[in-house]
Amino acid sequence: MSYNKIIVVTSIIENDNKILILKRSEKVKSFKHKWAGISGYFEKDEDLLSRALIEIYEETKVKNEDLILRKILKQITIKIENEKVITIQPFYFLSKTKNISTDWEHSEYKWIKEDQLSNYDLVPKLIDIISECFLMNNK
Repeated sequence: MSYNKIIVVTSIIENDNKILILKRSEKVKSFKHKWAGISGYFEKDEDLLSRALIEIYEETKVKNEDLILRKILKQITIKIENEKVITIQPFYFLSKTKNISTDWEHSEYKWIKEDQLSNYDLVPKLIDIISECFLMNNK
């Protein structure tokens, strides 16, 4: 069986010990109505960090100068829909602002504490990625 391998960047943004989560809208292709970080497909001829910063700006209007890269996390590979293998490249940023403006990909957003994550229907592996971010903070 051949798999269609896809690379997705996912950015976790923190401000004042709260994580930004966004609810995926009806208009997106996958994981409709689930809560997520900021994600986007990696495209040829670019680097992963550049794609993450582009997605953050497109989806929140947070500018590069308002972000501090804390960590590039280890890639995670998941299989969905039997034929798709997705490699997730997570990034962890601190934001100097909580002022965001979402685009069509999200219907709402919230700034929450890590212990509130279980109250939300999250995209696969998001809780693991966020937990790794907070483990780093406690070291």
